[in-house]
Amino acid sequence: MSDHFKKYISCAIFFLLVLAGFFHPGFSQAKTTVTRDGCDITITVYLAFAFTDDVSWVNAQQLVSEWVDGMLDIWNEPDFTYSTGLCECPVHFEVVVDILPREKDCSHAKQNMPGWHCVNVVNEPVNQRGNVADAHQTPVDNGDGFGEWTTMTTGLNAAHEVGHFMGLGEEYHRDQDGNWKPDDPNKDDSIMARTWGEVQAYPEHIEDIIDDSSVDCPEPECCCGNGEHEGYDQMMGEECDYTATPSGCGQGEVCDSNCKCVAQPKVTPICGDGYITAPEEECDPQSSPTGCDPEKECVGCKCHEKGVEPPPASSPEPAQMIVEPDYLTFSAIKNEDFFTIQNPGEEALLFEMTHESPPWLDVSVMEGEILPSQEDVVWVTINSEGLAPGLYEHSIIINSNTGIQQVGVILTLEPLP
Repeated sequence: MSDHFKKYISCAIFFLLVLAGFFHPGFSQAKTTVTRDGCDITITVYLAFAFTDDVSWVNAQQLVSEWVDGMLDIWNEPDFTYSTGLCECPVHFEVVVDILPREKDCSHAKQNMPGWHCVNVVNEPVNQRGNVADAHQTPVDNGDGFGEWTTMTTGLNAAHEVGHFMGLGEEYHRDQDGNWKPDDPNKDDSIMARTWGEVQAYPEHIEDIIDDSSVDCPEPECCCGNGEHEGYDQMMGEECDYTATPSGCGQGEVCDSNCKCVAQPKVTPICGDGYITAPEEECDPQSSPTGCDPEKECVGCKCHEKGVEPPPASSPEPAQMIVEPDYLTFSAIKNEDFFTIQNPGEEALLFEMTHESPPWLDVSVMEGEILPSQEDVVWVTINSEGLAPGLYEHSIIINSNTGIQQVGVILTLEPLP
């Protein structure tokens, strides 16, 4: 998670802290919840703090900010996903905090804030159990938990204890000499095993938390946009995947945000039209999903880190003119054909035919404007009536804001037998 995004979360939580002295919900916030919006899963912990003496109260906001940062650093790992099959759903962690009024302890929260976990904070090196911090192991959606922390509790201590509020148990034990031992030596850096040094949460933790809830990762809609289009994805109804290369669509088709192949529009891709048109667009803010990873946002149909100023847009490629074919042939029995003027550039192409045509030749379009990635069809018609047998030639000159090209016209009239 970016430092800027963490700062945003911390600011949002600080705002909740400011409100805490004035507003206490009269309804249950349901302890630790797991919810799903589309394919995004959110784990939310509702946590109240009671500072029970003058020293802890004075340091309340500083301590809570440190604890919240510690929780977010560990549990908001941006790559966490959850799967109930082969589809994966991004997982995010949120903590909603409240500071109880001065001289109120967790018995007040028990009566007035049902469903909230609550922690009493004391200004002591250790609490009544001889620890820096404690919290009851409380299953998801199954009651409010209680804890007792000291002013010596660190951000990593807080991340460990909030794991208990999410239903996770200890992952360490003491040997016969009282020495700390991890339950799994291969995961001695688990946040549920220790609270010092370089530690982390594991995907198994996320799975345990969500497995205890009623939330799943539905198929097939949550397979759409996972960057794959093979085997199982196709069996689940995906015609394509707009994040995969190739997407799975045929020529002249594009993959929409619902992972269905649709005819490639004959209009210029417009940012904000709800379609992700590769390669010009990485994403579209009106598409659902937008096409960006959860920790990024769609700005100008490019994915950028949230809260980070996107780089200045590069200058568009100038208009280009491609004329195909560059000559046409006609005869007494072939009197009509066409050529195309294409513009693969990023600016509009303006063109006009600079010379008048001979009486026997007619051009359907004499001037026009071609938008980026579009083309115009120009029909050429021959009227050979009254012409003597022979070879007739003419060059159609096309002048544009990107240069001059020409299309040769050759008419061959054979003598009558």
